[in-house]
Amino acid sequence: MPSFQKSFAIIALLNALGAYAAAHWALGVAVPNTYWIALLFITALSWIIHRILLKADQKRPQVFVNYFMASLTVKLLLSGILLIAVGLLAREELVFTAIGYLLAYFMLTAAEIADLLPRMKNTPH
Repeated sequence: MPSFQKSFAIIALLNALGAYAAAHWALGVAVPNTYWIALLFITALSWIIHRILLKADQKRPQVFVNYFMASLTVKLLLSGILLIAVGLLAREELVFTAIGYLLAYFMLTAAEIADLLPRMKNTPH
């Protein structure tokens, strides 16, 4: 399994376990369904964007940075829309979902950058 896939799987699992532990033991509540939906959303979105960026780097390394910045913008915009929807539809679950989502977002983005950065350094510009 390539390094990003391992990191990706570990991050998703740790986020799920951390959310369960925080909700069950620290707060004494069940993990909100909105959190599970948000975690699935960010993991799927990160996976898709990573695959697109890998293909973009292979096709046109010169514009890879543009693709990367556009992907970050799209990910941030879609994340904002998701969290606004959670806030409007399930306000009481928003804080838990937003904090868990933010942790997953940052960790997945860091793993994505860690995997893509060496590829970028090895491509001719």
